[in-house]
Amino acid sequence: MKSFIKLIIGLIVPFQLRRKVRQLNKKWVLNYHLNKIKHNPDKYLDGSTKSFYLMNRLIYGWGNPDWSADAIYLIECANQAKNANGLILECGSGLTTLVMSAVCNDNVSIVCLEHHGQWALKIREQLERNNSSNVSVNYCPLKSYGDYDWYHIDGINLDNIALVICD
Repeated sequence: MKSFIKLIIGLIVPFQLRRKVRQLNKKWVLNYHLNKIKHNPDKYLDGSTKSFYLMNRLIYGWGNPDWSADAIYLIECANQAKNANGLILECGSGLTTLVMSAVCNDNVSIVCLEHHGQWALKIREQLERNNSSNVSVNYCPLKSYGDYDWYHIDGINLDNIALVICD
């Protein structure tokens, strides 16, 4: 019966409208579950079925499953960030950034190094929507250091690093 209803909806509702509704649903799911974890992190970071469900809802809401951390990694990053007592350096940015920002203490800052300008902008916009002021997303193009490439970090203060996340 469920398949039949989906078929009928697919025939009646235009694709563009279905896509827009799906995007709005994902945005709502993401913000709703980030809010839940922000207000009661201990309840959702204990490795229980409830915490895995919440993380998987966040992954769905983020809408980038191929590049998102999995639930186990998100839970561990969140737990480490919640207990951090200094600067958190994150190489790259994304859902881990949003989750860590939601659970960090007020005295903890997150500095993200991101080499994709448009992606850095997207993360900043989402952080603003979530009223997350403890994160600095820095556009840092990759720079050749001879045998390897790494972020160009001139001018970024990385003193007192308590935790490094690279995903």
